[in-house]
Amino acid sequence: MNFYYIKNGDIHGPKSLDELRELCRRGEILKETQVCTEGAEAWQPLSTFIDSGASPSEVRERQSLQSPVTKPTSATPPKSSPSPVTSASAPFRGVTSGQATAIIVILVLGFFVFPFFRSVFNLVMPAQQWEYRIVAVPDSLFDYKMKELGTQGWELVIARRASEGSTYTTTFSYEMVFKRPKRL
Repeated sequence: MNFYYIKNGDIHGPKSLDELRELCRRGEILKETQVCTEGAEAWQPLSTFIDSGASPSEVRERQSLQSPVTKPTSATPPKSSPSPVTSASAPFRGVTSGQATAIIVILVLGFFVFPFFRSVFNLVMPAQQWEYRIVAVPDSLFDYKMKELGTQGWELVIARRASEGSTYTTTFSYEMVFKRPKRL
């Protein structure tokens, strides 16, 4: 009777019972190694067969009592036989309570700790502060005043054209808002 055995997640065989005993004696496999005979539907520990010193006919009889035997069509273990589950083929079983607790703790800490670090960072590196200036410039001095304010570091934020005076003597000028970084 031929046996197949599982070692390091792979199915090996076919081997006779005597060959399996020899592998076990040399330490290449253990008595707990899962084995299956040709046509059997279930894997069993090797100790089931070698501890009792069963003969091949007793093995066949034990297999027939434990699971139905089908005549093998090839020298491979049955396709419906269970194989060991490895981590790569293990299905996702959800989040454990410990993992859920860890996630909640991290979120709560992040909720409270992040604002603290942000406020500390702002004390060390305060946000940019600006100073503003409003200027009214007549049309005739517009170019000159713009160059002067630019060399002083002022940046134009908004401007509008305005009129002054009566309907007979109307003069136009620009009203502008400038900003620049505050000097500390």
